[in-house]
Amino acid sequence: MKDIPNVFTPNDDSVNDHFFPKFIYIQDIHVLIMNKWGELLFESKDLESKGWDGKHNGGDATVGNYVFRVRYTTLDGRIFDHSAVFYLGK
Repeated sequence: MKDIPNVFTPNDDSVNDHFFPKFIYIQDIHVLIMNKWGELLFESKDLESKGWDGKHNGGDATVGNYVFRVRYTTLDGRIFDHSAVFYLGK
């Protein structure tokens, strides 16, 4: 089972402040987040990661669309690769 948000708002209200897909029954994960020009903004292979906090080069990233790619392996060894666009709001 997976839950991947399509919007997040890193505004420090403790609701939806980080972007990271949520899974159960997986053994590993690799998450990449890029801007619309393909520049890598965030990468993690940590199953316990809080996720991307909406920062880029020390400041807040621009409101708008971003791309994520996630590759994960289920407990039974199946590998999945998924990409989509999400919106960073404020």
